[in-house]
Amino acid sequence: MTTLSGTEELPRARGRSGAGALAGVGPLTRLAVRRDRLMLAAWIYLLTILVVSSAYSIKKLYSTAAVLDQFAVNASHNPALAFLYGPVYGHSVGGLTAWKPGVLVAVTAALMSTFVVIRHTRADEEAGRLELVGSTATGRQAPLAAALLVALAANVVLGLLVTMTLIAIGLPAAGSVAYALAIAGSGLVFAGVAAVAAQVSGTARGARGLAIATVAAAYLLRAFGDSAVAAGPHWLTWLSPIGWSEQVRPFAGDRWWLLLAQAAAALVTVAASWALAAVRDHGAGLLPDRPGPPQAGPLLRSPLALAWRLQAGALLGWALGFAAFGLASGFTAPGVGSLLGGSQQLRHGIARLGGSGALANAYLAAVIAIAGLVAAAYGTSAVLRLRSEETAHRVEPLLASGIGRIR
Repeated sequence: MTTLSGTEELPRARGRSGAGALAGVGPLTRLAVRRDRLMLAAWIYLLTILVVSSAYSIKKLYSTAAVLDQFAVNASHNPALAFLYGPVYGHSVGGLTAWKPGVLVAVTAALMSTFVVIRHTRADEEAGRLELVGSTATGRQAPLAAALLVALAANVVLGLLVTMTLIAIGLPAAGSVAYALAIAGSGLVFAGVAAVAAQVSGTARGARGLAIATVAAAYLLRAFGDSAVAAGPHWLTWLSPIGWSEQVRPFAGDRWWLLLAQAAAALVTVAASWALAAVRDHGAGLLPDRPGPPQAGPLLRSPLALAWRLQAGALLGWALGFAAFGLASGFTAPGVGSLLGGSQQLRHGIARLGGSGALANAYLAAVIAIAGLVAAAYGTSAVLRLRSEETAHRVEPLLASGIGRIR
C-alpha cells in the first residue's frame, strides 16, 4: 500500500511495470472516488434538488394552462431573462423547468467536472502525489483516465437522478431523459476542457482559471446570442456548449441530435488532452513559466498587500458576477408584475420575502436577501484561503521573516 495523504492509500497496481499507459487506472479511479465521495454527493444532491424543486414550484404556482401560458409569454419578451436563462421554448411545466434552472444547472455541472478533473490531474501532480504514484506499476495516462472516469460517473449519476425524479413528479419521460442528458453532456464537454487545461498550465490554479474562463466565455456567448434583437447575432448561441444544452429543447421538441454534438466535443477535447499528456514533461505545462522579478515591489511587501494580490482575481470575478446579477434584476423589476402573471401564491411569496409595499420593491428586497447569501459564500471562501495557504506550506516562509501569526 502506498500512502498518498493522511489516511488515503493507493493499492499497488497489479501487473508488471510498463504494462501499458493505462496500467493501474482501476485503483486510481477507486481512490479518486473515495477522496471525492462527499464532495460529489453534495454536488449531485444540490443539482438534483434544484431541478426538482423548480419543477415542483412551477407545477404548484402555475396550476392552470392559461396561467402557465401567460407567464411563458411574459418571460419570452424580457431580454434580461433571456440573457440569464435563455429563451422559453415550451409553455408546459416541463418546458418552463428546462428554461428556468436549465442554464444554471448546465454551468454548475460543467464546474463540477472541471474541479474533479483538475484535482486528480494537475493538482495532484503539483503536490507531488502523482510522482509517488508513478513509482508504482502505473501507466503514464492512468491518472488522467481515472479523473475522466470519475467525472463521467458523476455526470451519469446526476443524469439518472434528474430523470427519475422528474418522471416521479409527473413530467413526460422523453423530455426528462433529454433534459438529463443535456445537463450531463455539458458536464462531460467541460471535463474534456479541464483535462486540456491541466496539460496546458503548469499549476492547478492556472488550470482552473483557464477552464473556468472557458465556462464563462461559453455562458456569455449563449447569453449574448439569446438576448440579441431580431436581426442580432443569434448564431453566437451555437458557438457555446452551454447553448447546445439549451438548444436540445427538452419538453419542447427534444432535439436528440444535439446530444451527438456534445458527445463529439467531449471526445475531441479528451483526445486532445490525451495527446498533450503524452508529449509534455511530468510536472510541467505546455505554457512556459514566467519568472517573477528578483525583488518584490512596494505593493507586495506586507501581509495586507500579499492578501490583496491573492484575492484580487477572485474578487474581480465575484464583483463582475454581482454587477451582472444587479443589472438583470434591475431590468426585470419594472415588469415583475406582468412576469408573475396570475399566480397569487407567487405574489404572496415575493411579498413575504421582501416585505409589504409595491410588488417591484418587494421583489428587489427579496433579490437583495438572496444576494446577501451569495456574498456570505464569497466571504467564507476568501477567509478559507488562509487554510489552503497553510496546508500548501506557503505560510511558513512568511512566519520565518518575522511576521506574526495574527497579521
